[in-house]
Amino acid sequence: MALRSAEGLPIAAVGLVGKILGPLGWLWLAVTGEWPLASGVILVTNDLIWWVPFALYLHDCLPQWRTRYLGKRRV
Repeated sequence: MALRSAEGLPIAAVGLVGKILGPLGWLWLAVTGEWPLASGVILVTNDLIWWVPFALYLHDCLPQWRTRYLGKRRV
């Protein structure tokens, strides 16, 4: 883990939101017929594969972030 991983929490949270909204946008385009279903391959390699690393990072640094910026300790 990084020395000050709590510093990156807001950026990682925004990144994860983007990786979640991207597939939702693709789903809308695929359902409406704007994009072919075959374009989902890009979705897997560009968005879905990153959910796990983002989630793990956020899970690991959230207690540090709470302590540093909210002054609360996780019980």
